[in-house]
This record gives sequence, C-alpha cells and structure tokens, in this order.
Amino acid sequence: MPVTTNTRKLAALLGASGAGIATDGTLTSTAIGEVIVAGDIAAGAVGSSELAAGAVTATEIAADAIEVNPHIIPAVLYPAVANIMLDGTTALSAVTTGPNSSTVASSKYGTVQSDGRMYYYTDIKGSKPIKDPRIGSHFGGQRYKFTSCQKLEQETATHGSEVYSIDGRENIRGVGALSTTYNERGNYIYINNSQATDSGFFEIVGYFSEANYLGTADSIRSFSKRIDGGSATTITGMTAVATPLTGRYLSEASLINLSLGATLGIHTLRISNVNGHHFSTFGVELIAQDTTSATTKLQIQIPSQNVVSYGKKFTVVGTPHYNPFAFAGDGTTAVAIGDTTSHGKVATGWTGSTSAYFDSTLDTATSLGLTAWETGGDFYRPVNGGRVVRWVDSSGNIKTSVNMMPPTGTAIAAASDAALPTSHAWTTVSLPKLSSTTIDHSQAEVAKTFNWREFGNGNRNRGNSGTGKDLTMLTGSTGVDMAYVMDDGLTSLSCEDMRLSVADLMPQLDEDFSFITFIGTGFSFDVVQNGAGWHHIAQNLPYGTHIIKIKREDSGTASNPDITIDGISLTDVGIGTYGSFQQLTFHQPKMPPIPENAVVIADYMLYADYVANLTASTQVIKYISKGVRRVSCSRDFWFDKTANGFSLSMDPFQNSGFTIALDTTTGAAARQQAHLPAFATEIEASGYGDRRQIYVDAGSAEAQTMTGSDYDAQTRMDTAKDLGVYTFKAHSKLNTTGTTSSFDVITPIHTSSHYQTFETPFLHELVGGDRNMEQTNLVVTPDGKTWDEVTRDVSYIGKMSLRTNTNTAFSNNVAVIFDDWRGQHRVKGSYWFNKDFAIAYDRMICLRNGQYQICWNSLSNNTTGPYIYINAVAVFWGLCASNGVYSHSIAVMLDRGDTVQLRGQWEGNHDYNEFHIIRSS
Repeated sequence: MPVTTNTRKLAALLGASGAGIATDGTLTSTAIGEVIVAGDIAAGAVGSSELAAGAVTATEIAADAIEVNPHIIPAVLYPAVANIMLDGTTALSAVTTGPNSSTVASSKYGTVQSDGRMYYYTDIKGSKPIKDPRIGSHFGGQRYKFTSCQKLEQETATHGSEVYSIDGRENIRGVGALSTTYNERGNYIYINNSQATDSGFFEIVGYFSEANYLGTADSIRSFSKRIDGGSATTITGMTAVATPLTGRYLSEASLINLSLGATLGIHTLRISNVNGHHFSTFGVELIAQDTTSATTKLQIQIPSQNVVSYGKKFTVVGTPHYNPFAFAGDGTTAVAIGDTTSHGKVATGWTGSTSAYFDSTLDTATSLGLTAWETGGDFYRPVNGGRVVRWVDSSGNIKTSVNMMPPTGTAIAAASDAALPTSHAWTTVSLPKLSSTTIDHSQAEVAKTFNWREFGNGNRNRGNSGTGKDLTMLTGSTGVDMAYVMDDGLTSLSCEDMRLSVADLMPQLDEDFSFITFIGTGFSFDVVQNGAGWHHIAQNLPYGTHIIKIKREDSGTASNPDITIDGISLTDVGIGTYGSFQQLTFHQPKMPPIPENAVVIADYMLYADYVANLTASTQVIKYISKGVRRVSCSRDFWFDKTANGFSLSMDPFQNSGFTIALDTTTGAAARQQAHLPAFATEIEASGYGDRRQIYVDAGSAEAQTMTGSDYDAQTRMDTAKDLGVYTFKAHSKLNTTGTTSSFDVITPIHTSSHYQTFETPFLHELVGGDRNMEQTNLVVTPDGKTWDEVTRDVSYIGKMSLRTNTNTAFSNNVAVIFDDWRGQHRVKGSYWFNKDFAIAYDRMICLRNGQYQICWNSLSNNTTGPYIYINAVAVFWGLCASNGVYSHSIAVMLDRGDTVQLRGQWEGNHDYNEFHIIRSS
C-alpha cells in the first residue's frame, strides 16, 4: 500500500509519526496489527487481495481518528497446569515483567514468561486461556455469588472428572460432585459429606491479595484453602452451633476471612471439601490492596493495560489515591477527617502547580458540584462524598471527573442550615445539613425503584402466618408488624402496625410508622391514594447509609405524615398521604459528563467523611453516623455462642428490623459472638443497650464509646485501624444478652452500581459486601460489551420469570393465593421463585415491561376453568372436562405495575398444580 497522506495520518494514530511504514511505501505487519487491535479484527485478516490499492481513501479514514467505541483491551492469561507452560515441560519462573513491559511484584503468574506468554495457575487439565482480570482500576473488595453450575464438556473429558463453570464465569470453576441447591438455607453449591477430601473444589482466578469466603459456619462445615498450588490449610469447624440465619429461604452464609496474606497480583484460590464434612458454598470476595506501605494501602491500582480512547490506542498505568481531595494545598499533606481548622482549604483553585492542587488529574470542566465548595476565593475540600470517574483523554493521560455532594442538601421541609462559608459543621456533625425546601435534582440519578411488595420472599412459604412476616403476603385492614432486609444486607423496610390500602402500604393508626434504610443521596416515594403521585423528599444528602421514617401524623393535619431523615424531623409534611406509599426510589450521584469518546477505567462512589453520631436513638427515632455502610445482623454475620436460646428475631423497633440475642443474662462474657470481615478502618456495633464489646481480629478488647442506652444503642471504636481487611467482632458483655442488630462499617469507597441486580436461574438478587470497586461494567470490546458480558455466559438462565404453587384448594370465583414461593418440590427442576414480578398476596405485580406467556394447570371438578385477571379485569377463562386436568396459557403485554391474578378451581395438591410465567421479550 503506497504511502499517502492518509497512511501517514493512520501511522501517526499508532503512536509515532511514520511508525510501521516501510521504505517501499507499505504498511508493515506491525502497523497493520495495531490497526487490527483497534478495530477488533484478528491480525492478518486483511490481505493484499482484500485491500486493493487505493481502496482506503480519505472518506474511509478520518483526518485524525479511527472510529471505534472507547474500550479497554484485555490481555490473555494462559493455563499453567501444575505450574507448567503450554509446552508441557517448562516450569514457570518468578519474574517482575508484567503487561506492556511494566514492572510488577515478582511472581510466576500474570508476568511475562520465557515463551512470551502470561499464565495463571490451575489444577484442572484441559483448562483454556482466559481474559486477564487486570482491567480498569482495583481497590478493595468485590463479591462473587455462587448459585449454579454449568458443565464444561471439553474440560471434563480431559480432566477425568466433572468440571463446571460457576454461574457462567470463565475465571471461576468447580470440580467434583457439585450440585445446585435451593432450599430453606438459600441458593448455593453443595458437596455432601461422603466425598473424599479434596475431591471437590473451586478455583477462583483473579487479581487480589486477600479473600473472604461465604459459607455455612458450623462444626460440620470444615473446608480447606490453598493459593497458587501451595500447601492446603484446613479451616476446621468454625462454630459450635448451627447458624441462626437458617430456615428463611435466604442465604444463611457467614463471611469468613481466609487470611491469605498474599502480595497483590494474579492468583488462583482453591477452596476444597474435607471428608466427613458438608461443603456449602455461597460465594467469595476478592480484595485488591497493595499492602507494601502505609501509602500504597490508600492507592487505587491501575495495572498496565491497553485502552482505546478518542479512537486511539494507549497504554495506561497509575496508582492514584482513592480520594482526589485527600491532600491539602501542598499536594502531599493529608487532611485529617474531621479537621475543623482548614477543612482542606486552599486559595489557589482546584488544580494548578504542584503546591496548589488537590489532584493533578482533576478535570473541572467535566465535574459537578465543586462550586458549592468555593467561596471568597477559598476552595474547601468536599467531605460529603460523591461520584468519582477516572478516564483517559485524547493524549493518553488519566483524568478525574467528580460529582461531589454539596455542604448542604435539599428537603421537602425543615430547611434552615447555612451553606458555605458561615458554617463548617459538615466536618463535625453527623446529621445531614439542609438549606432549601426546593428539591435539587441536578446532580442526581435514580439508583433503584422498588415496589414495597418486593420486600419479602413469600413469608418463607408460610402464606400469611408465622412470626417472621414480610411485606409480600400482607392483606386486609389490620395493622401488622413486618420487616425484610434485601440481599445486599443493607436495604430494608420495617413496619410497626402497617396495613394494605388499595395498592399502598399505610400506617394503621396515628403514631404508626415505617423505617426505610438505603444507601445513596436522595429519596422519593409514590402514592396511589390521597395525594397521589411522586413526592420527592430529599436530595444531595452525604453519600452513605440513610434511615427514613414515615409516620402517620398524631397532632397536625391528620393526612400529613411526619418524616424524619437520619433523625432530622420534617414535621407535618403537607402531602396528604397518611404516611402511605406504593413505590420507593433511591437516588445517587449521577455520572459526571465525561466525553463520550473517552474510555472509563474507574467509576465509584466516595463515601462522605466519617462523622460519628453522638445522639441517642430511641424506639421510634433513629440516628446514624455519616459515611457508613450498614450491615444487618440477618445477613453475612458469623455467629457463635456458649449458651442455649440463641436466635434471630424480627423487631421493627431495631434499625434493620432484626436482632440477635441470647435469652439469658447470666454467665461469662463472650457467650455470644458476632463477627464480620470488612475492608475498613473501624465499625460501630448497634443493638439494645450497653451489651457489646468490640474486638478486631485476635486482638484484645478495643477502647470504645457508647451512644444511647436502649434501642439501637451504638458501640463505637475509639481508635481506627489502618485501612485493610479485618474481622470485626462484637462479644456479649458480662451478664448481658449481648444483642446485636447491625454493624456500621467505615470504608472509603463503594461501587456506583449498588442496586444493580445479579440474575440467577431463580432470582434477581442484590449483591452485598463492601463492593468498593467493580470491573463488571467496564466496556472491553469495540462494540460496547462489558467485562461481565464477555466473560460470563448466561445462556443457561432461560426466560422463566415466575413459578409458584399451593397445596390449598380454591373454588370458583375465588382468588388463588399461592404460598409456595421458594425452594424445590420433589421433582428435579421443580423450583419455586419469582423475578420480573413481585409477590402481592393474592396476585403478582409486574416489575418489567414486556410480553409474557402465563401458563397454568390443575385438576377441576366442573367444566369451568380458572380465570386470568389483568389489573382486576378478566381477560381469559378456559373450559375443561369435569373431574379432569386442565392446562391453559395466554400471551399478554404487561407494563410495570400491572397485576396478574388467577381465580377459580384449584386442586389442593402439588402433584396436579402448576403456575408459571415466561418472559417472551
């Protein structure tokens, strides 16, 4: 191909002027290879016969860009079975050359070996190359659920025993007699206790230095761990008793730190069964932190990687601080959290010389919310958190754009706080500050909208009975206490005397209320009846966990509810709803307006600087510290005890609606233990009264301070640890019941996709854990596919949206009330579940627009089959033979909020019954 103006421009795009152009005027294979990478076409695919002279003109090649979508280009890791290269004989060696000739910690894995390849360790024969997980930025934890197995035929044939992909992932596989289990203990992968030691195991390949394990913790659940083919360590029976989290058809998993102590890099974690012990695995958390020094512990790691940004290929690498505002004006002096003197104040702007900036990569043109922290020529460090996006500009430089929450937020009422500069209380007061009653939406986006019926799982297959009621099976006009915590362990709805009113959840009487706990920066709700429509309650709150209380009024206008935000009262809010609502929307900071043709390598939330709450909560008023992640005692906790009467109880007056306690007040301290590993600096442990003593890892009792003396009393550590992975513990104090309702974790950053669900064959589940940073949503192909899309095969999931049943018989013109919503019938594959629909006692509420096929069959004793009602209107009824089995289906278009109900003949026997809904589009 002769040298032309266009070919020189093309070569310039490849890095250096004229690079890859031979003296005879042709593009060399080097140049062609670079173009091919950018275009996602294999090297050498375009030959002279396909690309004739003059075929590429100025029309096809733009003046200064290659038209491809911005994306990250993953490298490849090859399998080193038992530490041997692909040639079958050469062992790997520890070297320090990483991707793109970068220097990394000495390792055999993820480094360039003598054959020019990079490898990962595996014991699975027949393993295939995988995409290098070192994409984007890494810092802190990321959780992976284990809910299903997909057999890998080729690997199984080569390895000689069953090999499975776990939830369709290429980097997480299982070997042995694994089975998917879905019952009253949750959805997990299981190996029974008859299997020989190490005959069943999981291999997890990733970029990490530490890991936590999600499993059932009791004396018959031992397992072993090893890393990169090293020696195995058995983790023996972890508790003397069974977990109190069982029996709820929710995950009973306890989070257990594995104490790997590895250097940050590419590793393969192997978790294996132990003979004589049941092996129930719910997932893992991989933690990426460079623990080399106190400085590196606070740095995000951006491993050397190739990206396409602005149509050009670049290699990027870096180690920025996780907080772009962590330093004062000299660029090196850290500003202490809670600094009440300078607040990180500088007088020379957000960027500039090395002696007058917060972060040299900060791009003010594409950032939001900074002007709220400027006044009188001074620039104050933002301390209320927000969103941070790191991207690559047209020159290959890493830039940082932010959307920072202002010093004061906006709320529907009770706004009186001053913004800058007259008040600096945002550094010392945990309560949100509110300066206006005009709601500001300019910095917000919707994180998630829930129908209140989504807070539950069919009352654990107990219909409308039992003591642990959730909101899915509520009916009638009598007030009921209910509570439910979502899979993230944080988002919850707990109620005191609430009833059903049309489609709303409503307080029964004056003074009755509901508590809503969420993570984000704003909150809205939707009402069907009086005052119908959306009501926006607050925006621009500090980023972290918040508690909303909605109470039916007792003294003002009867229909106007009282609303509190983290204890701040918005008295007698004039919206005429009686404290009722149908839908809840949680808001978060929206993405800053970065250029569309720039590749994103990190997108995360920065927590508000931690400020401890110093005001005692009561039974009906809840306070919470600023900048925390709350974890309910009903999720993730590891519990142990040395006395009987240990139980999980619903209590709507506790902050998350649940509490763990012993039913005795005598005996030694530490009769009850609650443990939770976290990537953090400290915790607060909440429960009733002064009954908890905090420990960290195997250390002695921590110095602590109490706030409050009854419900939701907070036990706070006096001294923070260096940021890292710790097991935080709350032990019962001497002669107390040791109640624990939650831990508030102080951790630096969080995923921007907290409310993005993980789809399994049965459910759309929120994912818990610290989730400080995630790579799953980063774009890694020219056609815009994300990391999760290209590394996870979800074809096994299928289109089933709902499947339910009941053993109760129903007659003509009566709504069938399904009460089997979780678990498995005796027939293999006969699972009960719901996704795309919420359970609503005698009907189902559509949550996702689309076309659906509704199918049902049962045994009838007359010629009139059941009716299908859509939004309370009969749309289909079928005929059937008397005393015969009928089977019907109907295709319908449904919008979010539409209801589906079955009325009529229903046999009271699972063996004859079937009701399911399939999503067609």
